[in-house]
Amino acid sequence: MRKSIKKLFQASLLAVVFFVATQSYAQLPVNTLGISASFASPSNMAGIIYTISNNMEFGVGILFNNESYSVETGTAAESRTTIGIGLHGSYYLSHGDVSPYLQLGLNYTGYPKEGSGPSEKTSNAIDINFAFGGHAFVVKSFAVWGQIGLGYSMYSETQNSNTQGRNNLYLFTSAVGASFYFN
Repeated sequence: MRKSIKKLFQASLLAVVFFVATQSYAQLPVNTLGISASFASPSNMAGIIYTISNNMEFGVGILFNNESYSVETGTAAESRTTIGIGLHGSYYLSHGDVSPYLQLGLNYTGYPKEGSGPSEKTSNAIDINFAFGGHAFVVKSFAVWGQIGLGYSMYSETQNSNTQGRNNLYLFTSAVGASFYFN
């Protein structure tokens, strides 16, 4: 999975270089609304973005992930789908053919309940992410972007009134995506 994301990131950067070399488009005006989709680790996102100022963009979206796993060797794979909500703010360092930016994000993910009765288990996670990326317009209203960063995850699991948690630091997280603006 990570190799495919890295290859997709590399292909996106190559596409950005190609389009940047052929034509340049102006930066978005303030108060522009758009939609965005990203492929990232650990969750993909689809959402709405809004330019607050010439250098700032705010976004809110739905996170989704489907994972398959085997509990024991030789058993049928099980799967689960997780859904969450994410907020992010991006600060553009400069405007040009490729606009570099810094991004801060906050995500909440609720995992499906497992089991029933006294063995029921519920879990959720809160993630804080920081990334550096590049944003390039292919045409006036369509942009592609890629970013790399780090994240901190706070995971909590409750079973039989007993809550356990674990915290993880993720280095070199990556995401690629595209945005369409209504301007």
